[in-house]
Amino acid sequence: MNFWILIAESGDITEVPKGTPGAIEVALDELAKLKKGIMSDEQLQASVSRGFANPEHMEKLLKRSDIPLSKVFRVRVNLSSALSNNKIHKENWQAIISKLKSAKTVDEFDQVFAELRHPNRLVHLGIVAEDSLIFTSAKKGNDYTLGLIKVKINPVSEADTLYIDNNGIIHIDEVKNTANALRDKLLKTPEQLERMKDWCNLDSVNREIGVVIETENGWTNLFAARPGETSVLRTLIDERVPLTIGSYNISVFQMEQLWNAVARKSKQLKKQGDWSNWNDFYNKMSTILDAETFLGISLI
Repeated sequence: MNFWILIAESGDITEVPKGTPGAIEVALDELAKLKKGIMSDEQLQASVSRGFANPEHMEKLLKRSDIPLSKVFRVRVNLSSALSNNKIHKENWQAIISKLKSAKTVDEFDQVFAELRHPNRLVHLGIVAEDSLIFTSAKKGNDYTLGLIKVKINPVSEADTLYIDNNGIIHIDEVKNTANALRDKLLKTPEQLERMKDWCNLDSVNREIGVVIETENGWTNLFAARPGETSVLRTLIDERVPLTIGSYNISVFQMEQLWNAVARKSKQLKKQGDWSNWNDFYNKMSTILDAETFLGISLI
């Protein structure tokens, strides 16, 4: 994306050069939603006025002044989208709004937003089966109805996203806002990926798992590892779990290519005498597009 958007007081949307003061950067599918029309605060509040455990949470969320305007704006876009597609299970939808309202830090807010953003992206891409709901924060032991079947997530304790796709494949996705958040999760709960694999292996023909990172910001933290640790990227490769970062769907094979390309490029720079340090090396790959150019690979 090489443009941002500027919203006038009239509500008109204008595409402007990236970095324009007062403009807000949004994803392409959010921009498409904006061009169709975003729900007003009144419409959003009316959507939770009936059958909602805590309808006041929507109003409090929309009035938050401690969260940057661009973030609240993107949330409003995604709330509008979720209400329009009606795919997120009602109880999960309520929980997301309440967690966004109560998030104590921007990082916590961003993580909840990622759990809303991912289902919307799945719907936007036409991946979810027409008769399937999307469950967020699915819990071990519960039965979840996906289309015409019921499924448990056991032995996984909690799944960020559970749904069935257009090919009848049941998916569990681990969703995090940043690579660092994923790293923290796997350090705290290293058994999560193994349990996801065990769940998948119960019916490997009809089940798939994946890890989703909402933003490319700090994505090179996937390579980071303290002494005695294994990096997140190496862990995903070894466990054979595919990865999505923003708009990039990266297979296990492509992750292995990426891993090898980093080793090859660093060795080349050291041999040429152009090596500085790892921080300088990774700074040349601030985006995945930068990494593809710098390393001479393609992850599309």
